Formats: sequence, structure tokens, C-alpha cells
Amino acid sequence: MDSHYQTREVVNLAFNTLGTFIQSGALFLSPTVSSGLRELHSEHHRIFEKFNDNPESLYLPDSWIPHCTLANRLSRKEMKDAFEYCTDTLKPIVGKIVEVALIELVTPSEVQIVHSVSLKEQKHLD
Repeated sequence: MDSHYQTREVVNLAFNTLGTFIQSGALFLSPTVSSGLRELHSEHHRIFEKFNDNPESLYLPDSWIPHCTLANRLSRKEMKDAFEYCTDTLKPIVGKIVEVALIELVTPSEVQIVHSVSLKEQKHLD
């Protein structure tokens, strides 16, 4: 994991889409899928393919919808209210992927970082 990710550059993100998965009760922000994000994700699955034990995973490159969950298990009314609030209040968010971590699900709502690797800063051409 270290040798692969230590050579990968930080990936810039722009979250500018608000969405939901149909009949899920989940509300999320979705980033624009840049070439950097797509490459980071595809390379991860290529390098660590032997650890994929679920060929139906929604996280595989051809199924993946990148997102950051804002709320889960919302009722129809809560979804409507949350969607309206976010539409009226949120502004686009920019950020960066600066680190990749291997986590363990301790409980459904608790994770523990087992190992993490920092990505290298992008080179700026002046």
C-alpha cells in the first residue's frame, strides 16, 4: 500500500452536486469526476484486485458513484426538508484527497484506522 500511494499525487475535488440514491433515504454531495479522481480509483482497484471478494460491489470502477454522505435513513419528509435546506444553503465545496487509509469497521457506526499513507503534493510549474 505504501509503495503505491506514496508516488500518487494529491487529488483536487470540487463537490457541486447534491443527490440521493433512489429509495435509499441517503442524501449526498458528489464531486465532479476529474481524471485525477478516476485514475486514483481505477488504479486502486487494479492494484488491489485480489482483495475484491464481491464482484457485485457498487464501489468497482464501472459501478462507482463518488459521493460524501450528508444524511442517511431519512424519511420522505426529512429528505424533502434536507434537500430543500441544502439547495438553499450550500455552496460548492472544494477540497483535496491528501491521504488514503485502510480502515476496520469496529461497529456499524465506528471505524478504526489500521494504516494510512499520505499522497505527495502536486508539483507546481512556475
